[in-house]
Amino acid sequence: MGDGFGEQEAHFFFADRMFAPCAKFFNVTLGIIKPHTVQAGAAGAMIDLIQEKYDITAMEMINFTRPNAEEFYELYRGVVQDYYAMTHEMSSGDAIAMELCCKTNPEHNPVKAFREFCGPPDPALARQLRPSSLRAQFGVNKVHLT
Repeated sequence: MGDGFGEQEAHFFFADRMFAPCAKFFNVTLGIIKPHTVQAGAAGAMIDLIQEKYDITAMEMINFTRPNAEEFYELYRGVVQDYYAMTHEMSSGDAIAMELCCKTNPEHNPVKAFREFCGPPDPALARQLRPSSLRAQFGVNKVHLT
């Protein structure tokens, strides 16, 4: 299996179909399943929970390089003590990026509601205050969030 094997398979099965991008880019939010969750094999369970309240309108497996992760978290540099640990975690393997919109009201901006759905940044606190939140169920520590 050399480079391009997956592309060859995809071409074999889907050559006669052209898929248009399905991303909406409006009234959506970004959800990222971090590498530790993907590596633990828990991404499917997390996606199932997300789909109970949100439509996934676009999804892609991504792999952040360290510079990409540093750029992604630039806002937190010098502000959050765990900045370097966060960038290391984000660049440690495959992650899943999802565009999400509200299932019940697609015209509603889901940013605030999804933050509440994720729960407090500290998983230990999330387990106490919001036990059904994603971070309570899947978070490991303040660095290995969901």
